[in-house]
Amino acid sequence: MYSDSVLEELWQIKDANAQKYGGDFHAMAVELREKQNSQGREVVSFAKEDPAPYGDERKFPPIR
Repeated sequence: MYSDSVLEELWQIKDANAQKYGGDFHAMAVELREKQNSQGREVVSFAKEDPAPYGDERKFPPIR
């Protein structure tokens, strides 16, 4: 069987993060966003200003 040490290391990191946050992806994302914002770098977003493609009648709910 093929063994890739880079993938194995990534899986170990993924598993450690999943265990740290109890499998709660939302909690992990919140902490990573806070860490990203605290570094003082400009965050680039390719999102449109208004995510509704047909005007105000189809607004998307905010991301928690």
